[in-house]
Amino acid sequence: MDNINKGQFKEMLDTMFELYNKKPLDQNALRVWWHKLDMYPMIIVSQSFDTWIGHSNKVPTPYDIIVICRSKSVPTMKSLPKPTMNPEHKERLRETITQLKSKLGWK
Repeated sequence: MDNINKGQFKEMLDTMFELYNKKPLDQNALRVWWHKLDMYPMIIVSQSFDTWIGHSNKVPTPYDIIVICRSKSVPTMKSLPKPTMNPEHKERLRETITQLKSKLGWK
């Protein structure tokens, strides 16, 4: 998040604490929340709060939201990329395998 998101972030926290019938956070608590979550994009933080509110009846801690942010931030791959091999290394590997087969009497 960037400094331009601070107002939106505070509003989001105020709303969440209001939903859970808790008093708004003081300036120091807001700073803690901000410094723990500012490394994540605002959209990820917002989605994480939304996920929490949809699944819990307790006020989250910064750690609770961090865990959700981490799970949303990790890119997923459908499969690993196909490995590639340098043609020179490939040829040298073939020669080495042929020599080993010969030494072991497999050829």
